[in-house]
Amino acid sequence: MTETTAERGTTRPTRTALVTGAASGIGKAIAEQFAAEGVQVVALDRSESVHQIGATHSLVVDLSDRAEIDAALAELVAKGVEVDILVNCAGIQPQARDGGKNYVEDVTDEVWDLTFEVNLTAPFRLSRALVPGMKERGWGRIINIASRAGQTYVASTTVDYSATKAGLIGFTRMLAGEVSRYGVTVNAVAPGRVSTPLADAQAEDAIEAMVATIPAGRVGASSEVAAAVTFLASDPAAYITGATIAVNGGAHMP
Repeated sequence: MTETTAERGTTRPTRTALVTGAASGIGKAIAEQFAAEGVQVVALDRSESVHQIGATHSLVVDLSDRAEIDAALAELVAKGVEVDILVNCAGIQPQARDGGKNYVEDVTDEVWDLTFEVNLTAPFRLSRALVPGMKERGWGRIINIASRAGQTYVASTTVDYSATKAGLIGFTRMLAGEVSRYGVTVNAVAPGRVSTPLADAQAEDAIEAMVATIPAGRVGASSEVAAAVTFLASDPAAYITGATIAVNGGAHMP
């Protein structure tokens, strides 16, 4: 299937985007925006509800399980799916048993390892698997969803989460330097406070205190993050690579 650009008299193949964490929140908004733009979507999530978002392909995958990642990639190869756009959106921030924040002395080795496995190792493994095909085809986009907490101190964030998001930004820069000559760009989007089911469950006074620190005077919408992602995945964004785009209402201006 192709889509025609009549005014240029050219055609280009329909792109395929793999989005992790696609069942809810920012990931779902990204998947839906791509679909609205005519991009075929491969949706990955650990929740069965990923099958309900109407993606071209949907797979239940626990990104902390390397065997499950390998199995998902093998399934896509078997189906002849070539991924042009990779959006590493899935992320976790384990909290204390009482629902509060894990301070450094509370972060166990198991929590640290799990956070790194999902937030940083999974993006690396997916990128490693998909980059060769992008390079061979001469076109590709990788967008990593980082966080304001990967750029600056955020009081409500944990050390394990912040470390993975800072690592993801560094990974973005280095990978961009390696693959950009092949027509593949790699960028990060760093959201600030965004309305998602998880974020909205926080106490109302805590949300109000956070909003007071945001120059825009409000929390962001998942669709606003999705807009940045889909732009970075577009042809007009071909000269942007190695960048981290802040979508935070001015809460942090690096």
